[in-house]
Amino acid sequence: MKLACAYRIIQIQLNIDNRFVFIVKFYTKLLGYNKNWIWRGDDLWFERWQEIRWWRPEFVEIIFWNDYGESHHISPVMDKALEAFIIGQAPFNFVLPHDGWRETLPFSIDMYKHNTTTVDSERLVAWYRPNPSTSCNDGGTSGNTASQLQLEFHLWNVTK
Repeated sequence: MKLACAYRIIQIQLNIDNRFVFIVKFYTKLLGYNKNWIWRGDDLWFERWQEIRWWRPEFVEIIFWNDYGESHHISPVMDKALEAFIIGQAPFNFVLPHDGWRETLPFSIDMYKHNTTTVDSERLVAWYRPNPSTSCNDGGTSGNTASQLQLEFHLWNVTK
């Protein structure tokens, strides 16, 4: 059995078997849990759906529905589920909605299941940073983390 990682290390492509994991993005800065890292994920939502359509795995499961503390959620943000930010001593507010990722989900699911889709209405979904990733201090955030037995990279080598 091969285990696959949801994230790329910098720009390295994954070698994929018939089962693999994908994710929108991952960033966590919860000092109370000793967590402060980011994994490469700027365009993974789109790229992983392209790979799913190409590799055609038997099952696809979205497992990051509401993990707000690691910024890889696609569910609506629910105030009552944000205790991790208090316990984790988050230095700023993580209440960032990722609702836009769900806008493309019906299209991606139809293409995976039927290799065709019907477009009922046009939508535009954009992801952006208000500033380039190199324009400010890294805040001690690393790309990858030694706590996960990974080589650490400078933040700017991981983000686009």
